[in-house]
Amino acid sequence: MHNAGYEIKKLITNRLTIYIFAITFLINGFVISRKPSTIRTYYDNKSAYDEMYQYLGGDITEEKVSYVTEKYEELYAKSMSRTLSTEYDESLRTGYETTEYSLYSEMYKKYQYILNYSDNIKNIRSASEENSEFYDITGNKALKEYNQSILNTYNQRNIKDFRETKNWKYYLGYSFSNLCILITILCALKGIFSNERETNMSMMIVTCRYGKSRCFISKVVAGVVIAFGITAAFIIEDFVMFNITFGYKGITNPVYSIEEMQYCIYDVSILKYIIILNLFRMAGILGITSIVILASAIAQTNLVAIVLGVAGILPFIILNEKEIPFNIVRLLQINQDASTFNSIFVMDRPVIYINYCLVTGILMSVVIIILAYIVEVHCSTLTGRERV
Repeated sequence: MHNAGYEIKKLITNRLTIYIFAITFLINGFVISRKPSTIRTYYDNKSAYDEMYQYLGGDITEEKVSYVTEKYEELYAKSMSRTLSTEYDESLRTGYETTEYSLYSEMYKKYQYILNYSDNIKNIRSASEENSEFYDITGNKALKEYNQSILNTYNQRNIKDFRETKNWKYYLGYSFSNLCILITILCALKGIFSNERETNMSMMIVTCRYGKSRCFISKVVAGVVIAFGITAAFIIEDFVMFNITFGYKGITNPVYSIEEMQYCIYDVSILKYIIILNLFRMAGILGITSIVILASAIAQTNLVAIVLGVAGILPFIILNEKEIPFNIVRLLQINQDASTFNSIFVMDRPVIYINYCLVTGILMSVVIIILAYIVEVHCSTLTGRERV
């Protein structure tokens, strides 16, 4: 692996790679830091909300439920009769009854979601049990297994306490860093093979004892390590910047305590879900890296490698909203699939779509790397006449 270490050093000391990484890293941090100004509702009456959260956060008790319900119903009745005062009242947390009503409405809605969540899941399970029995009687094995999968996914769920999770909703929906990662990886790995031809070093490398297979393996290992390193840096930046901006509240709560994730296919805490999300992200990056490696193996120059890399990645981006097989870009942001039960039938058996994308994406990455090996090692010539 000594050669891989040399290749890694060669890639990370490239000035263009350093500049692009620094620029995209700073831009990504700036975009996250600007989130509070674009998500105004989070900071509406924030100090008053934080004060209320100190009392209402944590274990849900009858006392807390009664307090929120009574306050909400009192202000709701005033709102319906149009008797909410518009004058300043120092005894109120927000100073005004209108904003007080908005604050208690938000808190009441969150409490209602938590209190009703277990019943909603029971209703889903009840419907799936009925459907499973029906399809068992009619002999429809595929739809019976589909409903059995739903039963296995939504099993014994409940939310025991109230934690603020709005910050995590913004974090899980953030995807700009994926664009920064793609740009950085494309610029960092574009010349992993083509640069040797552009600098007329390929002839010397091919004539060396380990200039073919072992050199190829070293370069691929270096490329994957660099790509994963870049991705890890942005993952850490996203996590740290979002928590500096919004706070760490609720990270140990179930992921379905976030209302937008109520039908999430994973019964785990928010922290564990973030880990799962980023593992899928790494799998997607492996696919992107394999495309860039193949592009560099085909190209004669770095510029052509960039063009081919973009051409290889672009179709997956365009088709990202379609449920197509081998969709590696879909792995970069699994929220759209993990937030609800989304499955496809493979050989008449229901398979969670995002898990299907994971398996097919990894297989596709391996196939693309094998193609790059064939192009670079077995189809290369000393003159480079078979290059684009």
